Amino acid sequence: MNQQMQSLGFHDGQYDTRVSNCLFSQLMIAEFSSFFFAIFGLVLSCILYELNALKGNQPDRDHFTADIALVYNFFCTLFLIISLITRYDLWLRWCISVKRYSAMDTLVTTGLWMNLVFECLINVVSPQYIFDGIKYVEYSKDYQMDIVYEMNDLLLFFMFFRLYLVCRFLFYLSHFMNPRTQRVCAIHGCDADAMFALKGILQQNPFPVLLSALGSSIIVLGYMLRLFDSPLSEALG
Repeated sequence: MNQQMQSLGFHDGQYDTRVSNCLFSQLMIAEFSSFFFAIFGLVLSCILYELNALKGNQPDRDHFTADIALVYNFFCTLFLIISLITRYDLWLRWCISVKRYSAMDTLVTTGLWMNLVFECLINVVSPQYIFDGIKYVEYSKDYQMDIVYEMNDLLLFFMFFRLYLVCRFLFYLSHFMNPRTQRVCAIHGCDADAMFALKGILQQNPFPVLLSALGSSIIVLGYMLRLFDSPLSEALG
């Protein structure tokens, strides 16, 4: 027990700042890994969607390139899940190092496993090779015709929920969630979490944040609308 507490940075009831800073740096790397694999998989899926939209269902469509892109996307999703698991493990170890949790706590006893499972369920949804060519047909009463959707295109819609990882990574890059801010907030009885960072950034740079949020939401929501509107436009000719 004593050796375990010393390995986490405890010394006579106190904690070593160097150990907590080291764990926080590792946590930042895990956050970047999650951000990288999430965005890389999303961009790759969008490029694949655009290529399929340009070539349509023509027989000369490059299936080899599409298959390679889907395989890459599968590994991106796999590495993303691994990064999320690593991130939560490092977050728990950092919380133990700053005495937020005890040395005997785990992901199960702290309840962090529920957040981990929820995030994994959100990020595991992505276009896959096994769904290539599978279609979903919906009958439109207004236009009296069938609207055909690709299953991978519908899965691409849910991939945009990964963008919360971008926001969380940007919050960690700010000084509102660094180790020093975490220690100061702990002294005053508050948590330097994502909501705290968002409020701080909004107070510091309100107009750039609002303009960035407005522009990015227009692009993302517009692309989501395109995913559902394109099959209807093709059916109408």
